[in-house]
Amino acid sequence: MNTSARALGNPPNVRGLVVGLGILALTWELCAWISAGDNSMLVRVGLACAVLGITVYTLNGWRAGFYLLVVAGGLAAQVPRIICLGRDVTTFSDC
Repeated sequence: MNTSARALGNPPNVRGLVVGLGILALTWELCAWISAGDNSMLVRVGLACAVLGITVYTLNGWRAGFYLLVVAGGLAAQVPRIICLGRDVTTFSDC
């Protein structure tokens, strides 16, 4: 078998190719959102990533997650303002 064909079939190489293509697609989407001026979508995606990270952190250690929940509870009232990029709002429908 050809050496280059064998190297492409190697699982770490295929995984690297898939990760590289995923990063390229993510960069393409982010550039499209920035070009369109849709900054609220970037904030929402960032917030979703933060929530996912906090969820995984909480599932790995419930005590640390509980303390994080107590601290984050004080910030919960500011979430609509953060998502709506600083505008003075009380709900998401006011964005």
